[in-house]
Amino acid sequence: MSVDPDFSSRSEPIGLRQHDTSYLRSVPLPARIRGRLWLSAMPGSRARLQVFLEEACRADVGLVVCLAEASETQAMAPEYAATLQSGTLPFPVLQFPVRDLGVPADATAFTALTHDIAGALREGERAVLHCRAGVGRTGMAAQAVLFALGMSPAGAQRHICNAGSRCETPAQAQFIERIFSQARN
Repeated sequence: MSVDPDFSSRSEPIGLRQHDTSYLRSVPLPARIRGRLWLSAMPGSRARLQVFLEEACRADVGLVVCLAEASETQAMAPEYAATLQSGTLPFPVLQFPVRDLGVPADATAFTALTHDIAGALREGERAVLHCRAGVGRTGMAAQAVLFALGMSPAGAQRHICNAGSRCETPAQAQFIERIFSQARN
């Protein structure tokens, strides 16, 4: 596999490997980007919430983006849901709920979100994207973030797949293709 020359190889995992209990999966970003991006399953869903918090603190995470619906978070990770509600996490959490296996209801707001994340990464922010399993909705958003950072659609898809995420449904793949197409026009 060839590597894009303007992309760094900063893709080492933080903590344990994903097949163990690690939450954070690193995504290589363009070398000119000062921040870091990780993909994750929902904190508190695979292991204790404390495991995620320890990894996130070691990685100096400054922003978490939650793509899961509140009812899904409550069902899958009640401790995480409670900390979201109480605002006691050590970093801000942006919530942009998308139905499981679905696509964002508002493409314009989704595009604005992914551009905001890309801007934060340019400024040196260290961010985590997650949904429930950290695959479909996370992959869709991460591809859009990489595209906003200047990567080609094919390159964004490849890097996100290598990090363990992807669009899970034809609707998600079509949605992200529309985002790419609209940006080209």
